[in-house]
Amino acid sequence: MTPIGDMKHVRRQLIMRGYDSVEQWARMRGFLPGTVRRVVYDWGHRADEPHGGLGRQIIAALRDEMKKPPVEIAA
Repeated sequence: MTPIGDMKHVRRQLIMRGYDSVEQWARMRGFLPGTVRRVVYDWGHRADEPHGGLGRQIIAALRDEMKKPPVEIAA
C-alpha cells in the first residue's frame, strides 16, 4: 500500500477537497483531531498499516477521501 504522505500533504489534499482543515475533516468523521494528527505523523509516511484498529480506520478514511476528485473552484 502506498503512504498517504506527511501532514502538509494530507492537509493540502483535504483543502483541495473542500475542507478547511484536518481538524474539520476529523470532527466530521467522528475522530478526535489530535488522534488524526498523531496517526498521520506516525503512519503517513509508511506503506504498512497501523497496528491499532482506530489508526487503521483513520488511514483508510483518509485514503478513501484522497481518491475523491478535487473540488472545482469557480473563478
